[in-house]
Amino acid sequence: MYYRNMRQNATMIRSRGILLLFLLPAALWAQSRTITGVITDGVEPLDKVSIQIKDTGIATTSDEKGKYRIEASKGDVLLYRMLGMKEIEVLVEDVTRVLNITMYPDFEELDEVVVEGKIKKETQRELALAYRLKKSVVRTSFGFIDAETSGGSIQVMAEDDINDSALCILDMVRGNFASVRVVGDCVTGGKLVIRGAGSINNPRTAIFDVDGLILQDAPIWLLPSQIRRIAILSGLGLTSKYGSSAAGGVVVINTTNTAQSRGPDGEKNYDYAKLRDNFLTEKPLTAEEASNYDPNYVKEFRKAQSLEEAETLFEKFQNSYGKYPFYYLDSYRYFAQERGAMAIADSIIARNYELFESNSPLLKALGYLYQEDNRHEKANEIFKKVFSQRSRYIQSYMDLAMGYADNENVTKAIALYSRYNLLVESGQFPDSLEINALMDRDFNNLLMLHSKDIMKKSNANKVFVDEEEMLGTRLVFEWNDSEAEFDIQFVNPGDQYYTWHHNMDENYDQIVQEKQYGFSAIEYYMDNTMTGLWKINVKYLGNKSLTPTYLKVTQYTNYGTPQQSKKIQVLKLILKNANMEFFKLNNRGVISSKR
Repeated sequence: MYYRNMRQNATMIRSRGILLLFLLPAALWAQSRTITGVITDGVEPLDKVSIQIKDTGIATTSDEKGKYRIEASKGDVLLYRMLGMKEIEVLVEDVTRVLNITMYPDFEELDEVVVEGKIKKETQRELALAYRLKKSVVRTSFGFIDAETSGGSIQVMAEDDINDSALCILDMVRGNFASVRVVGDCVTGGKLVIRGAGSINNPRTAIFDVDGLILQDAPIWLLPSQIRRIAILSGLGLTSKYGSSAAGGVVVINTTNTAQSRGPDGEKNYDYAKLRDNFLTEKPLTAEEASNYDPNYVKEFRKAQSLEEAETLFEKFQNSYGKYPFYYLDSYRYFAQERGAMAIADSIIARNYELFESNSPLLKALGYLYQEDNRHEKANEIFKKVFSQRSRYIQSYMDLAMGYADNENVTKAIALYSRYNLLVESGQFPDSLEINALMDRDFNNLLMLHSKDIMKKSNANKVFVDEEEMLGTRLVFEWNDSEAEFDIQFVNPGDQYYTWHHNMDENYDQIVQEKQYGFSAIEYYMDNTMTGLWKINVKYLGNKSLTPTYLKVTQYTNYGTPQQSKKIQVLKLILKNANMEFFKLNNRGVISSKR
């Protein structure tokens, strides 16, 4: 399975130099435009939703059809409010024109109304909904329980109280729970003894319930930064379902299920799908089935008997789709990849480049397609253009540095990574951002692969590269539109799956942070302990407009070794709410099928 690789004790590489700040002219930054959209609850339009430019008195409301319009400038934050619904904030970017918003019920507000004056036994559905909002709710192997209403003895440590600097679960528990004694350490392992469980002369140790996986020994392989909630259960009423092994109590650990960790047997890359009984039952759309939803002009292109016939069809459809930039992206892809006619593909883009040149998301989509075709020089020119438009975005540094690296211009790539590190050191970008770990890893990897050349030209011999932390199969996902919402589903050879949710309802804070600092990327590693075929599926949820999103995956095999190789694939996301295949991997990380 795959899991998200979070920042560990990675060596940060910082360089001294001149800090260059890229500031757009104030007049350009303040240019206003009309933002329009429709607000719904996912099914029905919502009227009387307040839309306000944050920290100003400028506001409007949605009509009975959920429609609204408001004048805003790049850098403004639009605040969407409605009684009983969660507030939503959206940053206005350089290309923002349409924002179709889906709002979700605020269960925290509803709880305040329902619970007042009476106590009722909550259903599992209600507890599941409350889990994200109430720190007293924990998820056990046998369902959700609420420490406030369970009737037993439950001590809970919520995410806000967790000390990320602790080495393991033993350090986290030590001194933070009454009547709990820690035996052992984070190196050799240990146990927890809950006072009152067992007898004084024969104390019994607690078992551990980690997202449904029952363990006898403390899971010291879990990263503290990825533990969301810890609960200590004692008393027969709470532990009886676990059987006699729980006579010493139960330590329930809920994780975020998105982190790198060490498995129970010490393996570095641990498959979180193994922690839960979550078998794939819904068959995703195959690439062939998904192609039935391709635009009609693409289907007609594929019917062409010759290259000349395809060119004629392109000219014909241009009369209808000529103002639609995605028509040219689709046409480029067809002629370049399916026909191998690069000259025609390049001509299509060159003749219609004005549709792309001032739109960063469209440029990035084009750059992705160039990368997919291993046309790295053309891709790098695209990312230079994006950097000039979005020099405040972290992703711009990442894309351009990688573009230089792909073109063997290691010196410029290193200079760009160093410049970014200076911005982090100066406080322009927070040091705590998760994307920094990805940037550090790319930087370290570049230095490792080119260490001999670099050492001839600089003092790179002072750089420490932690190769052990970089070995294996690495996947880096990137998307061209910061408003895009989607789910990535990782299915292991046993048909168990884990899903990473990238949507406003389930990952709101992450998306807000992405937009605030301008990055659209996440990395995962492959658990190579299970043999067989792995499947990666994607469900597109939209991007607040009616346009496609381009999702790129860079797959590294033998990552961090001289034998390292990589392959890029791009998926055009346009069919909403359908789980479809992206690509497959065997246990060696080889792509076995394409879109």
